[in-house]
Amino acid sequence: MDLKIMVLSKNKRLKRVLKVLLFILLFSLILWRLKEGGEERVSRPEEVLLSGLTFLQKGGRGAGRKFGQVRKNFAKTNELEKENERLKKENLEQKARNNRLYEYYLKQRHLVKLLKFKEETPFSQETARVIARDPTNWFATLVIDKGELSGLKRGLPVVTEEGLAGRIFKLNKTSAKVLLLSDENSTLGARLQRTREAGVIGGEGGGLCCLKYLSRNSDVKIGDKVITSGLSETIPGGIIIGEVSKVKRKDSSLSPWVEVKPAVNFGRLEEVLVIKEKSKIKNKR
Repeated sequence: MDLKIMVLSKNKRLKRVLKVLLFILLFSLILWRLKEGGEERVSRPEEVLLSGLTFLQKGGRGAGRKFGQVRKNFAKTNELEKENERLKKENLEQKARNNRLYEYYLKQRHLVKLLKFKEETPFSQETARVIARDPTNWFATLVIDKGELSGLKRGLPVVTEEGLAGRIFKLNKTSAKVLLLSDENSTLGARLQRTREAGVIGGEGGGLCCLKYLSRNSDVKIGDKVITSGLSETIPGGIIIGEVSKVKRKDSSLSPWVEVKPAVNFGRLEEVLVIKEKSKIKNKR
């Protein structure tokens, strides 16, 4: 903007100088002609003077055209910059709208799956939303927005449409703290779905679990499904826990070490279901 102002100022000054100079030269020419009388032939001084005037006029017009073009170019550049900024802003706004719509779509798709699972599960359940997590250990605990006022109590299982996520271990009137399956302090009864062999599933940290206390000659295999045993007072049997991902047999006299990958992705938990009563079957229409 400063450069544009400087160019315009120089253009005006040059025009003023050219006009004054042209006026002086024309006035001198008139005086010269009056002094010399009515000669028909142009004298040498007049010829030089007229040539100079012609050159100055052409130069002035050329300079004026150039400065005018510069001014137009600056104006056009300024308009293009404004248009570019406007298009950038519109592009960012459109991206934000698209992101909000995609987020809404994903959320609705998840809620539809959760609702379908809720309708197909024959237990009294409470829908809850995750409102906080442990920033120091993402796979340890989380907090949901339902508590004693919603009929929840300690030990109740927390599930998603994928399977078991954990169970409640602390609560107040309006919220509850959930101990996730992958936490090292988490243990509960489990069973191999294929062989029906029972054991205990415990958290290993880092989002993984370990199935313990299987027999030393257990037929456990990679890919076997692990479910809840149903031997707990609050957790029904048959809820999917995860899948066997590793099996190690170090000594024939000891139980095999069995790693289990949970069915639930703990990092994506947003809405969950709490199974309120193990023995209370919902009335179906």
